[in-house]
Amino acid sequence: MRVLKKIGKGFAIFLALCIVLMVLVPAAYYPYYKKHESVRHMETSTDEELTIMSFNIRCFDMLHDFGKKTWYYRADLVDNIIEDDNPDIFGVQEATRFHVGYLTRTLPDYTALNMYRDDTFLSEANTLFYKTERFDLVDNGNFWLSNTPEVSSKDWDSANCCVVTYAFLKDKVTEKTFGVFCLHFDHISVEARVNGAKVLIEQVRERAGDMPVILFGDYNCNETEETYDVLTDEYTDARTLFDPVDMTCTFQHYGTEEDTLPIDHFMISKTGVNVLSYEVDTTLYDGDYPSDHYPILIRCTIE
Repeated sequence: MRVLKKIGKGFAIFLALCIVLMVLVPAAYYPYYKKHESVRHMETSTDEELTIMSFNIRCFDMLHDFGKKTWYYRADLVDNIIEDDNPDIFGVQEATRFHVGYLTRTLPDYTALNMYRDDTFLSEANTLFYKTERFDLVDNGNFWLSNTPEVSSKDWDSANCCVVTYAFLKDKVTEKTFGVFCLHFDHISVEARVNGAKVLIEQVRERAGDMPVILFGDYNCNETEETYDVLTDEYTDARTLFDPVDMTCTFQHYGTEEDTLPIDHFMISKTGVNVLSYEVDTTLYDGDYPSDHYPILIRCTIE
């Protein structure tokens, strides 16, 4: 009995130490975080070409992300890469309230649209940012990749409620209107990804009609999988429009999985979007990764 009590006490002490480390180690970078929380004003272009970015910026994970992997260190690097690429529109995945709050403070030239996937404390959102000076918001909304897309829900053994954030924007330069959809497919269930792709296609058809659309995010699938085939029956993968096809990985897990196939994609409507370039931005800052994914970008015009 005494042995069991000692084991129980030892485990409690170990657990308490783990909790302290989870809080204190990331928090060690908090002064750095506040020091670099500066406003970035972005120049708005006046030509027809648009730059659009998709970026999985990595969830707020105190259990696994220590040192320079913590959000308190990476936040400034995420801002740097967005400032360097200067997208007219960008979407981020895995963004908690901590992420969104930071980005809306430091990037005030953008309007942010999002919906958190559920009501949990560290719930994630696929957040759209567009340059307020460049676009008029025609309509926006959200839906979930499930059998009941109008409410927060999940099916097919999905680990998470997968929410899509969308907006219909009118370009003040060209006066053309188009749709952008920011999404994140489930990372566990193949069935959820395949059926989620079908729900996505149905929902986009219902909302966009014949309007040109650009769908981007972390699809958690590569070109060898059924989910990808379902999507490319309806849309064009912007990456495949260029020869040679860019096979640069997009999920690199802080440089440890550089040999993986791309799982972040731009899917565009078959007509109405003219893609001028596709890029995986592999920029590091003094050897440090802004995220465990690389951002991807397209430059395009709306026809």
